[in-house]
Amino acid sequence: YTEVYHRNYNIEYSLAKTHQGSIGYNFNNSPKPFTPFEKSQGLLQSKWFRLVKDININPMPSGLNFRASIDRAYSETQLRNNTGLPFKLDPTFIKSYSMQRNYGLVWDLTRSLKLDFNADAQSTIDEPAGRIDSREEKDSIITNLKRLGRLTQYHHNANATYNIPFNKIPLTDWINGNFKYGATYGWTASPLYRDTLGEIRDNPWGNTISNSQTKQFNANLTLTTLYNKIDYLKKLNQPKRPAPPKPKRLPADTLGAKNDSTKKEKPSFLEPVFRGLATLVTMVKTASGSYSETNGTSLPGFRGTPDALGQDWNFNGNAGAPDWGFLFGSQQDPRPRAIRNHWLTLDTTINAFFSTSHNTTLTGRISIEPIKSFKIELSGNRSFTLNHNEYFRAGPDGVFHSYSPTETGNFSISYLTWSTQFVKDGKDYSNVNFENFKNNLTAMSAILAGENPNTPGGLDTSGYNLGYGKSQQEVLTYAFLSAYTGNSPSSKIAKRFPAIPKPNWRITYDGLGRLKFFQSFVQSFSLSHGYRSVYSINAFSQNLLYEENKGYASKRDTAGNFIPRYEFQQITISEQLSPLIGIDITFKNSLQARFEIKKDRTLTLAYSNIQITEVRGTEYTIGLGYKFKRVVFPIAVGGGGKKLANDLTVKADVGLRNNTTILRKLVEGTNQPSSGGKTLSLKLSADYPISDRFNVRAFYEYSSNNPFVSSSYPTSNTLAGFSLRFTLAQ
Repeated sequence: YTEVYHRNYNIEYSLAKTHQGSIGYNFNNSPKPFTPFEKSQGLLQSKWFRLVKDININPMPSGLNFRASIDRAYSETQLRNNTGLPFKLDPTFIKSYSMQRNYGLVWDLTRSLKLDFNADAQSTIDEPAGRIDSREEKDSIITNLKRLGRLTQYHHNANATYNIPFNKIPLTDWINGNFKYGATYGWTASPLYRDTLGEIRDNPWGNTISNSQTKQFNANLTLTTLYNKIDYLKKLNQPKRPAPPKPKRLPADTLGAKNDSTKKEKPSFLEPVFRGLATLVTMVKTASGSYSETNGTSLPGFRGTPDALGQDWNFNGNAGAPDWGFLFGSQQDPRPRAIRNHWLTLDTTINAFFSTSHNTTLTGRISIEPIKSFKIELSGNRSFTLNHNEYFRAGPDGVFHSYSPTETGNFSISYLTWSTQFVKDGKDYSNVNFENFKNNLTAMSAILAGENPNTPGGLDTSGYNLGYGKSQQEVLTYAFLSAYTGNSPSSKIAKRFPAIPKPNWRITYDGLGRLKFFQSFVQSFSLSHGYRSVYSINAFSQNLLYEENKGYASKRDTAGNFIPRYEFQQITISEQLSPLIGIDITFKNSLQARFEIKKDRTLTLAYSNIQITEVRGTEYTIGLGYKFKRVVFPIAVGGGGKKLANDLTVKADVGLRNNTTILRKLVEGTNQPSSGGKTLSLKLSADYPISDRFNVRAFYEYSSNNPFVSSSYPTSNTLAGFSLRFTLAQ
């Protein structure tokens, strides 16, 4: 409880009171699961019946918690009448009274299946306006407290995680996977309103309910465990043991007396062939993947109020509203049930969206080792998001209708444009890839027209099929993708949102340091190469004029082109070779050397002016580092005048980067450089540790930029100084 009283020459009195209280309960338990077959003998002792033997059930929850808190704030202020005029100032009141309740349950039903549920409810304790100074007003507050207030928000989430028992089956013990299901439910009350008579009433717009559902599957494959089930492959995968020391030379008279058993068996001439094939078969070492899908629904105009578990058990005498499916994430359209069971308000002025959301994410990774120390990592990913909004309300006749449906979303997927990366521009900045894009337009027009049964047939004056002209969005998109992936136009490329990710990769090789030529002066010697390409649609929206027949677009715009279902502002391909070539060497004298060549390219197709913006960059980096041992610090640190002698690390990096931006315009047929330049950078640094937590660093950085176009001017920047770093954390 807190009370603050205040007054001055303007304020006769100001009184502020707050009351806060809470009560909670936590129960934690570690129950022993019931294992009916744990001590079974006979057949269940076999590893093939481990799945049955390990059956377990936990009849008691692992944790329960409850918490309730209450918060009341009351403020009353009376201003002084300092005007000298005979009128009275009424006091002002600011009040809030709220209650919050939280519930939680954790239950490990089995060792592999775990459940958890959490819910919270927020409510307002309504009280009369003004000062509470009568018995009736106090009784109304007590009555509202007994009802736990007027609920304003309710939310719960439930999760179930299941570790799939692949490891309990001998044939699948090399797989590790789990599945997770998550659901949320939320209820939000509409605010109260004051009617024409000044009375405060419930809002006729009803309340808003929403839910979401998440399904996620993860899998990890340790393929080496699978290979080891075959004795020959297991022996091949085992690391070689160090060679035993050579035996002492025997006297000459005993050489002839050696046992024939010491002779080694001569390997078969096919052994190298078998070993090579086995190495090829087992080069894939690990693989992993994950897929997640999240869906959500929001429905305004709901008339019910949550009771236990969010359900309104007494709604119109029905079994409950909304229903168990919606409470725990079901994405079946709730509107037919809502209309049938009278869940929704009939107010025709409701102005809130009925909305749904959909998101999927797919990732995958494979690790390959064809030979020792040579590693290849392949990866791919895909992400898709789609949101749907519309007004859904009753008309004057009480019949529900949908109004103004719209869809928006975004998309990205790992792509493969390697084959067109190294195409060089001509002297006039022309490019073969852009020429292929222009040439592919007529071919894609013919392919799309052949697939659409609504095509009128015939060609326009430019030689394009009617309905799929030079500026039609799908023609431009698929011609662009086919040209910059290096593929010929085909129906395979004509997919709005490709389903299968293309592989990107990372390659490393660190076996050169083990060669005898390098071992005398090199501690480690590694080569690296990486490639990444992503095709993305940052934002798309539904065309309100789109119509279809037989599953294909049927309505055309004023230019005679078919209107696509989704309108794209632009699409982008982003590609990086990071690095194209990377060399990292550590010499035995503590000298480190690094050399990298990086290339990147970003292609953006804009539909408003039919223009491709191509940004290319090439970067060269040389790095050197050296650690000087036991360097004496010139200033004595600490007592006794003793000077420090720690290692001094010196680094130097030199970089050169070329950037070019070319605007390639289809209508004008031009290739025009718009920006770009050559950037030279130099970075020098020296680090000296005073102690484990205190470090001194000196640095010098310089960069200069010389633009290619006359509209920009050269710039240079220099940064130098000292930095002191002190680490507080242990």
